[in-house]
Amino acid sequence: MPLYNAKLFLQTSIESIISQTYKDFILLIINDGSTDGSELLAESYVNRGVFLLHQKNSGPGVIMNKAIQYAIDNEIEYIARIDSDDIALPNRLEKQVALMEKYPNTAACSSNCYYVDTNNERIIGTSTVPISPLLIRCEINSGLRGLIQGSTLFRTKSLKKIGGYREKFKLAEETDVFLRLNEMFELRNSSDFLMKIRFHKNSLSVGNSKNNTQYLFYALDCAKRRRGKKPEVEFDQFVENSSLKVKFSIWHEGLLLGIWRRYLNSGNPIYLGLTGLLDLRRSLFRIMRIVLK
Repeated sequence: MPLYNAKLFLQTSIESIISQTYKDFILLIINDGSTDGSELLAESYVNRGVFLLHQKNSGPGVIMNKAIQYAIDNEIEYIARIDSDDIALPNRLEKQVALMEKYPNTAACSSNCYYVDTNNERIIGTSTVPISPLLIRCEINSGLRGLIQGSTLFRTKSLKKIGGYREKFKLAEETDVFLRLNEMFELRNSSDFLMKIRFHKNSLSVGNSKNNTQYLFYALDCAKRRRGKKPEVEFDQFVENSSLKVKFSIWHEGLLLGIWRRYLNSGNPIYLGLTGLLDLRRSLFRIMRIVLK
């Protein structure tokens, strides 16, 4: 659990993990330089199966690599990711561990998720994922989600094999990780809803929407260059030299995200329908999810 200034929601998030039906785990919280007292609340759980590490504010990539190294050093087979303001449903770990045990060649799996109101946890929308490994592969390579990082269970040795997270990705770090895992391993998803994700305007990806989208397309560019046996460029160089087509794609993706957020804020289905009309690619993949289960 990466932790940065989430005091208002941290207790609920921690409790959702320590009350899991699956009990053979350690909850590792890595405090990323919080300044709101979150770390003090986390410390109150240290004697309840929680292990707490502190670091200066360094971002999600550094946190995840520290978690990976902890798992390697302690011979822990799996790493489950949860954000410090989200809520795991009671059988999340049990369901995902069972899925990974059933498919030993799978590097990671996530699940369907509910979006909930920040304050009262009322369900305001859903985020679903493909179930077919083939479709997961296609969606990730097409720049779509494929897996949801906040509900992902990773196999530690698979993350080690790809070299973990790359800290040059200040945002959209999960896109880069999923693309690189996708190149070497099979990925899967649970068809169950196993997480509640709080939707609020202060999240990292929402507050840095344009920059996050640029990093997403940068990850896709890096993957394309790897397939073509070409060296990757740095992020600033990618942004500066992006073609008009790429710039339009970044703008278009930002437009879609903005409309989708209006849907979550208002519940008006017109916004949801509008995103489908403006992005036939996503609509096609939605249809394929029904066919390829």
